Amino acid sequence: LPGELARAALRLLLLAALSMPFKGLSKKGTAATIATIGFLVALYFTTKLWGMGEPSLFFGLFTVDTHALFFKIIFVVTALAIVVFSQNSRELSDNEYEYYALITGMLVGMNLLASTHNILMMYVALEFTSLMSYLLVGFAKNSNRSSEAALKYVLFGAVASGFFLFGASLFY
Repeated sequence: LPGELARAALRLLLLAALSMPFKGLSKKGTAATIATIGFLVALYFTTKLWGMGEPSLFFGLFTVDTHALFFKIIFVVTALAIVVFSQNSRELSDNEYEYYALITGMLVGMNLLASTHNILMMYVALEFTSLMSYLLVGFAKNSNRSSEAALKYVLFGAVASGFFLFGASLFY
């Protein structure tokens, strides 16, 4: 349920980002408010799952145990802190909705990574989180340093991903 709520917040942020020029939603702080409410609701339902057993989802690919819930709570609290501290950033003037959508997508990827019990799903969740991270590094469109850092990060991530897949193939 908390993963569904985080994905719902991501959908709402993406919808708001797409409709921003048409509906006049460009008021500063609207995206941060949507993200904060989504994260608080996800945090509430994540804490409600504590101690309810360990259900297995999708034929054992994901398990909601206390270990996963602990890390999900850490991830949501960290995402809330990022939203609170980045609300007054000058770099978010035009792309506020996209920034918070990337933060929410990164939260979804990390929550999937915390719950997975399969190496293939771990790889997919790790790559999803990495993709959001690459986009956040290159988020400042007018900065050459940001673009260079994003390119180097993508290349380093591709090499690391190749090593991970090679190691996983040796494991199986």
